[in-house]
Amino acid sequence: MVERIAQRLDHLLTIMEEAAAQRKWRELVRLDAELASILQRLKAQPELKARLPMAEMRHRHGQLIAQVAERREWLAKRLSEDSDMREGKRAYREVQLYGGEK
Repeated sequence: MVERIAQRLDHLLTIMEEAAAQRKWRELVRLDAELASILQRLKAQPELKARLPMAEMRHRHGQLIAQVAERREWLAKRLSEDSDMREGKRAYREVQLYGGEK
């Protein structure tokens, strides 16, 4: 039983790593919810949970979460830069059309 649960958790984390590598964020969120569900069920069985390699799984999951956080920060910066660039282009067009700001 413990071996099956450990294999399932390992398989789930492997799929999550592949989804993150392929930037399949929705799939990653779905898989993370599935992992959370399994861990929630394990809370009721502490003796079973104690026999699983939880430290390794926590480490792998932490790496995935860090990767998602980095991606979110990069995306926020990129969107901010795009917004600033559009604002700069709009101001430039106003200067070209109207000879200055309104």
